[in-house]
Amino acid sequence: CLTTHFIYHSKSSRYIRLFSVYAKNSEGHIIALILARDHTAIKQRKERDSYYTNLIKGLAIDYENIFFIDEKNKTHIYRMTSKLKEELKDHLHSADILDIFADKYVYKEDLDNFKTVVDKNNILKLMKTEGEVIRFQFRVTLHNQLTYYEVKIINVGTNESPILVFGFTNVDKETKDRLYRQEFLKNAVIQMQKANKAKDVFLSNMSHDLRTPMNAIVGYADIAINHLQQEEI
Repeated sequence: CLTTHFIYHSKSSRYIRLFSVYAKNSEGHIIALILARDHTAIKQRKERDSYYTNLIKGLAIDYENIFFIDEKNKTHIYRMTSKLKEELKDHLHSADILDIFADKYVYKEDLDNFKTVVDKNNILKLMKTEGEVIRFQFRVTLHNQLTYYEVKIINVGTNESPILVFGFTNVDKETKDRLYRQEFLKNAVIQMQKANKAKDVFLSNMSHDLRTPMNAIVGYADIAINHLQQEEI
């Protein structure tokens, strides 16, 4: 009979796995062979993987495509839309899946910046100066038209063993609405500036038109005041 179970040694913070083998000898006595194995590293890795998985699940709610890069720099797909999965079916297990995605979909004017930003070493540098969450927008070509996407990058691992999660979401409507409002406000400012300039030109011309006859009136008034006692004038 073979049984296994774990014990946790609190003083040393170690997980020990015990293997017990029971049998009867020729005299009918039960004998046991117990083997002990330090299972700490395996146990901690499973707990860590479970924690990372649950964390990624929580982050995945708002994102339609999710990739992550593990401690060994291997890229994994956690979630992908069925359409994208079908189009990339020959590359799903490729270590360069992010680059393949970029080359196929990212708009050419955004491609270099995209590849620079999603580089693991660059991300870790940015996180030291800009915070634990990196966000940026880029454009992809879908159905022969440009669509705005945003990627959110976080480290769910440690600084020593980073695990980077990339969450991609469609922000086309929000971005185009924002750009439309910005363009609308920009045009409104331009029109206001044109109106102010026209007003200034109008007032300048009016001032000149009024100043010419007023100068004559003021001149005649001065002459009249200076010669009030001279009846012949």
